[in-house]
Amino acid sequence: MDLIRTSDGRWYLLEVNPRPTASMELWEPPGDGPSLVELHIRVFLNGGLPTAEELPRSKLVRGKLVVYSRGLNGRVPKDFTETLLQDSRRSGEANIADIPAAGTRVEPDQPLITVMLSGPDRDDLLLALRAMEREMLRTFVERLEKVR
Repeated sequence: MDLIRTSDGRWYLLEVNPRPTASMELWEPPGDGPSLVELHIRVFLNGGLPTAEELPRSKLVRGKLVVYSRGLNGRVPKDFTETLLQDSRRSGEANIADIPAAGTRVEPDQPLITVMLSGPDRDDLLLALRAMEREMLRTFVERLEKVR
C-alpha cells in the first residue's frame, strides 16, 4: 500500500500495489529473520502469520535517501558514475541505486541517485546518509558538465 501523510497528520491511501514497492529493501531483513516472501507464502500454506513475539528482532536499522539535484542544472559528468561506484565499493557500506548514465540531463530539484545504508543506531545512520548526500552533491558539482 502507498500512503501519504498530510501536514495535519492525517493519512490517505493512494494505491494498493500487487508488486513490491520501491521501499521494499527497507523491510526485507538481510539474513536476520524470515523474508517477506517467506512470510507471504506462510500465510497461504499455514493460514496465518507468526505473532510479533515469534519474529526475530533485527539488530540493524535501515535507511534510504533519494539525493536530489537541488538547484543544479547540467549533464551527468562522464566519470561521475564510476567515481560513485568506486567510492561505494571502497567503503563497503552503502548500496547505491538509480545512478544516471553519463550525459543525462539533470534539471533543478530532480532525483539524482538513491543511497541505502544500514547500521545499529538510527541517529548515526541519519548522519551517515546526510554525509553521503553532501559528498555526492560535492562530487557532482565538481564534475558537472554545463548545459550549452
